[in-house]
Amino acid sequence: MSIVGIIAEFNPFHNGHKYMIEQAKKITGATNVVVVMSGNYVQRGTPAICNKHVRTKMAIESGCDVVIELPVVYSCGSAKYFAEGAINLLDSLGCIDYIAFGSEYSDSEYLTHIADILSKEPIYFKERLNHYLKNGFSYPYSRENALYDYLLSTDKDYNENSFRNVMSSPNCILAIEYMCAIKKFDSKIKPVPITRVKASYHQLTIQDDICSATALRYIMNKFDNIIEARNTIPNSVYTILKEEYNKSLPIYEDDFSSMLGYAIIYNKEDLQDYYDFSLTFANRVRNLSDKYSSFTDFSSVLTTKNVTGTYVNRCLTHLILGIKDSFVKRVMSEGFNFYIRILGFNKSNSEVLNHIKTNSKLPVITKISNSYEQLPIIGKQLLDINIRADEIYRYIQNIKFKSNISNEYKQGLYIKK
Repeated sequence: MSIVGIIAEFNPFHNGHKYMIEQAKKITGATNVVVVMSGNYVQRGTPAICNKHVRTKMAIESGCDVVIELPVVYSCGSAKYFAEGAINLLDSLGCIDYIAFGSEYSDSEYLTHIADILSKEPIYFKERLNHYLKNGFSYPYSRENALYDYLLSTDKDYNENSFRNVMSSPNCILAIEYMCAIKKFDSKIKPVPITRVKASYHQLTIQDDICSATALRYIMNKFDNIIEARNTIPNSVYTILKEEYNKSLPIYEDDFSSMLGYAIIYNKEDLQDYYDFSLTFANRVRNLSDKYSSFTDFSSVLTTKNVTGTYVNRCLTHLILGIKDSFVKRVMSEGFNFYIRILGFNKSNSEVLNHIKTNSKLPVITKISNSYEQLPIIGKQLLDINIRADEIYRYIQNIKFKSNISNEYKQGLYIKK
């Protein structure tokens, strides 16, 4: 048995994801696919448009063998922590041979070279990084420019256009962070970049049978249906979306507006205690709180040249979910992950799940109610935060759609027969 791991959000699943899965197996020769998937909150700092159980069903019906949940402290974190949490989770399974990821840039040696520099942090790179940070630039901007300065110092004819193209692509940035994380954890998993085709990450229009998830979400929001995107979605996924539309999805950040407004008022003096909040940003939120009207409007007010919209969204979501910076630092210092939460699997390939249970370094959870006795205290706390975040998401779903969606204790695995 050979297994390729994929880190994904499937927000929602589309033909580009199906292509990715097919290419991952073809290029690596792997027999099976295991996915680490974001739960109900995603890396750009917002709630997922479909809940994790619906997206698990999409993934399993589209060729994945096992879907594992990435805890919310990583799924809604920066690219670095998103990558580290996911790679650590895959590595802890003890049976993953490859990790495949999409990238607009297919030169793995180039990406590896950048990852090496970021992992080793040469003296000149650190000097330039501190220079930019001291001059008030954001960390992502400072790191990118410090990296370019270092590369230029080693090769005065270094191609800036190629470098900027790579560093402006979210998929390339994640690819580099995956490679850095593999080095950090001394993992034996082999990275395999797969060239993204037809649609760019930010593209909002549909011009072919493959679109970006961004375009798919935009169309669902604009037209309040999925018909316009029919040709970009596998048949099984289209059926799932149709069944769930206006019952459990779509969910948008503005559905959380009232909760965010309350959280800002209630925690106004302690904002800097929350995950990702700097003191400067906390003061900015306090100073502008009288302009609050909705999640998206306030995010726009807070976004500046040096403070990205995704950073703002992540901070606001962490505030809603009650995720404190001190807790996240403790989780990372004590081991990153403490359990494997299975969301679904393909029963015809159940040997993959059995292989994970046999080889995993961590307890494998298939049912929440039976899980606590297996976990250390920090693991129980991490699971509790995830359950609380899921309950908030479920609460929003039930209010918006007047539904009665079951809680995490009653939600079973999705099993494809």
